[in-house]
Amino acid sequence: MPTCDVDFGETAPKTSMAERRELAKLSGVSKEGEDEFNILVDGSWEDHNGVKYDISSALVNYAKMKHLAYAIASIEQFFQYLPIHDDDFGWTSRNITNPAEKWLSRKEHQGGRIDETDPYGSDTVLSRSFPKPEAVSNLNLHPSDPFNRELVNRSGQTCFSSRSWGAHFGEGRHARSEEGSWLLGSRNIIKDFLKQKSCHLILLIKGHRYYEKRSERGKFVTKSAVVIFSPNGKYRIIQKIPKKIVAAISPLRPSGKQSIADCLKAIQAPVLSPGSPW
Repeated sequence: MPTCDVDFGETAPKTSMAERRELAKLSGVSKEGEDEFNILVDGSWEDHNGVKYDISSALVNYAKMKHLAYAIASIEQFFQYLPIHDDDFGWTSRNITNPAEKWLSRKEHQGGRIDETDPYGSDTVLSRSFPKPEAVSNLNLHPSDPFNRELVNRSGQTCFSSRSWGAHFGEGRHARSEEGSWLLGSRNIIKDFLKQKSCHLILLIKGHRYYEKRSERGKFVTKSAVVIFSPNGKYRIIQKIPKKIVAAISPLRPSGKQSIADCLKAIQAPVLSPGSPW
């Protein structure tokens, strides 16, 4: 399983700039000059060190791109997420529009086992992510098999590849499982789709490791990177949060500082004011 040179030790310091670059590498966006290199736009897996990685992505129009990226990056890393699920998360009550657009779907397979001859098989292998029908149609793609494992163009070239795996081991208290999934997309096809939509792709790459303690509550060590991928194929890793953004968020209550909607609303007020350098 892919891993990266990031310190997830129990006493590890906050995520450094170098570590954000390492996390960004997991998505493939940093492979500049290799247009056919696949970008990992969605994924979840665990490496051999017990670190769990999650990658998610969303479409954001240019005008709101930086605002949303800074709002996510400003939140404590354990609570960071992309607002692409059906939950409202308070957008309506705060009278603010969610700028993130969901562009991927996921088909979940429900079942205790794959078949009677595979009692330790995981249904994870049949649960996979793939682009929504709109993206598939706009890009003139079609699935190469009934399970949407690959989406190909008219020339038969693979443009998206969905991979899933899983297995159960042992029984009773010794039972354990391993599972994961990836959705890889062609750099060129993703650039084409972003140009069609006049959008950028925002990616959240997170890694976390859990430390279990007998005498006290366990501890999560979480590190992350927020990355913007542009229609021209260039990318930007959000590193230092501007002082103006920090000042806008600082008056929020602790609960507000864990809410993307609250942080975004606070950021937009000074950002959109007359005379702003933005």
